[in-house]
Amino acid sequence: MNLFRLNNKNNSISDVVQRDTRHLEDQLVELRRELELVREALHRKSLKCAILQQELEKSQCTTCHQLLSIVSIGSDTTQPDGEPEEDDDACASSNGHTDVITKLQAELQLKDARLIKNRDKIRFLCSSIARLQQECANKDQTVTELQNELDKFRQVVRPLTQVFLQHTAEGIEAAAAVAAHSGMESTRIVATGSETRIKRQGYSAEPLSDLVDADSELIKIPKSELSRELIKSAILDNYFMKNL
Repeated sequence: MNLFRLNNKNNSISDVVQRDTRHLEDQLVELRRELELVREALHRKSLKCAILQQELEKSQCTTCHQLLSIVSIGSDTTQPDGEPEEDDDACASSNGHTDVITKLQAELQLKDARLIKNRDKIRFLCSSIARLQQECANKDQTVTELQNELDKFRQVVRPLTQVFLQHTAEGIEAAAAVAAHSGMESTRIVATGSETRIKRQGYSAEPLSDLVDADSELIKIPKSELSRELIKSAILDNYFMKNL
């Protein structure tokens, strides 16, 4: 029965250690996946911002060309007339130039409105890029912290568990050897007066003195506060400890 309980205890501690390790590794993989998604979104935003910047530059160039056209048309309309018979043609030409100027002014206003809209969109994209960069930095920091905690867990808890399991296995093997040698239970007939009775002999749950090495020393491993809390939670979650 004691051997069965020791085996259950060892299995429970091993399950807790493996479960915590898998939980940390799964959380680390999930954070890396989210970080990759954030980086892809940041790359798409950067490409979109570059495209809008190119459109803005093209719009500015078009606006400059239209302004130059308006100035050249205005200078042509201010030239003096040579002869009186050309006044009608000059008026018609002036009206045509006025229509062109009005049309160009309307297009210029439309370009200005688009320019303002594109600038607002660029500012929004820049703020989104800054926010995504901050999220990316936070994810990187979280991944680094989890990686450090996982390394500490592997360096501290796993060797300690292996040492504990090794000592426990040695104790179980020694107890099994003693039990096989002497028998878990022996019976002998003792005569007491006129009747005989069967005297039974068994083993208690206390450790045997020949299984304890007086010269052995426990290996002390420095542990952080998080490691202590992790070991404590593993002990409290143990099925054997809960049913004491």
